[in-house]
Amino acid sequence: MSFAIPIDIAMDVAQQLRTSGKVARSRSGVQAQELTRGLAASFGLQEPRGAQVANVVRGGPAGKAGQQPGDIALSLNGQPVQSLADLARLVAGVKPGTTVTAEIWRKGRNVPIKITTVELAAPAPAAGGDATLAAKAGLYLSEIPTMQRRSLGIEGGVLVHRAEGAALRAGIQPGDLILRFNDVSVRGVSQWNRC
Repeated sequence: MSFAIPIDIAMDVAQQLRTSGKVARSRSGVQAQELTRGLAASFGLQEPRGAQVANVVRGGPAGKAGQQPGDIALSLNGQPVQSLADLARLVAGVKPGTTVTAEIWRKGRNVPIKITTVELAAPAPAAGGDATLAAKAGLYLSEIPTMQRRSLGIEGGVLVHRAEGAALRAGIQPGDLILRFNDVSVRGVSQWNRC
């Protein structure tokens, strides 16, 4: 098995480890999804490029900047967002505390907004086996720790510890928070298991 990452990311990681002993990644406080051809057409875009904002964390960086669910991220600091993966990579690649300019598509026009990112907190490890396998989706989940929920300004959701199968192929990663499923708010692991 082998994998490759862009050299600029590898060099940045190496430099951060040398200078501070840890790698800091940014977050903007949005949950986004891939933009399909059908969704792009419904928003008046000629091609499915960008990432659609599904949820904005209340009180988070993007929320403070005025970003809204339904916005489509087209670029970040002049770098194009072609897909959801591009958006995640570009946000994570800036130093926490950096103000970035995002170009978004809202109601048929381009809107520039400025977002000041914050550091992405490492996911808390599962305590005493409270991670639960939601087998139908290939996810190991636990409740989001209270302090993390408060710092993010959210009331519910579940924390992903491991993804496999279809969930992994869909791009879900450890540390992701799932706040909605099939357009229903997820309050916790027990509710997730009933979905």
